[in-house]
Amino acid sequence: MDVNAFIEQYKEEQHQASEYKEDISFQLKMKDNLEATLPSNIVIGPFYINTEPLKLFLVNKRQEIANKMLDQFCAIMKNNIEDVIQEFKFLMVRLADKPTSIEHIYEIRDWMETIPMSVRTQEELTRRYLLEYDVLEYFWYALPQEDFENKWEAIGWPYKISQQIETTNTFLDDEWDKYYKIQMNDELTLEEKVEHLTVLVTQMSGLRDFSKTHEIAVDIRRVWKAMKEAQEQGQLLNSRQKLFLAPITPYETLNKLIKEFEPYRNLWITASGILLLLLL
Repeated sequence: MDVNAFIEQYKEEQHQASEYKEDISFQLKMKDNLEATLPSNIVIGPFYINTEPLKLFLVNKRQEIANKMLDQFCAIMKNNIEDVIQEFKFLMVRLADKPTSIEHIYEIRDWMETIPMSVRTQEELTRRYLLEYDVLEYFWYALPQEDFENKWEAIGWPYKISQQIETTNTFLDDEWDKYYKIQMNDELTLEEKVEHLTVLVTQMSGLRDFSKTHEIAVDIRRVWKAMKEAQEQGQLLNSRQKLFLAPITPYETLNKLIKEFEPYRNLWITASGILLLLLL
C-alpha cells in the first residue's frame, strides 16, 4: 500500500476529529498486534527463516500511517485556528478605520453592532477546535510551538476586540465633534456663497449689451454652474443636518434665486447659440 496515496485520499474524505482518533487508534492497535503475534523467526524442518525484516516492515508501516495521520490532523487544526485568528484580525483592522465623513461614522457604528455576533461565532469555533486538539494530546503528539501559541492567541482575541470597541467608540465620539464643527463651517461658507451669487445675479439681470452676448453667456454659464454646485452642497448639508440631529436649513433663498435666474440663463445662452449659427 502506498502510504502517501492513502493519506491524501483520507484527507480528501474530510473526516471528523472523532474519526481521526478512531482510525489512528486502529493503526496503533494493529501495530501492537503485529509486534505481539508475528515471530522474529520461523523454523520449518531443517530451514531457519528470519522474519524479523518483514515484521519490522509491517510494524513500521502501521506506525508511519499513524504518524502521518497525526501530522495531517495537526495541519488541519492549525489551518482552522489560523482562520479564526484571521477573522478576528479582520474585525480589528476595520475597527481601526478612520472615518472620512459623518456618513462614514454612521456606517462604522452600524457595522459595529454586528461585531458581537461575529465574535460569538468565532468563539464557538475556537472552543470546538480546542476540544478537537485533545485528539493530538490523547496520542501524546508533540504540538509545534507555533500551533501552541495560535491556540492561546485565538482564546485571547475576544478580549482584545472588546477593548478595541471601547477605544473606537471614544474615537468616533471625537470624530463626530470634529465633523460637526466642519458642518457648521460649511453652512456658513454656503450662506456667504449664496449672498455672493445673489449680488452676481442682481448685476447680470440688468445686462442689455447684446454686442457682448458671447461674453455674457460665458459668465452666465459660470454663475449657473456655481449656483447648481451650491444647490448640491445645500442638499448634502441638509442630509448631514439630519445625521447631526440639527434643524434643517431649507436654503429657500438659493432655490428662489435659481428659479428667478433660469429665464435670464436661457435667454443669453439661446442668443449666443443663435449668433453662432448665423456665423456659420
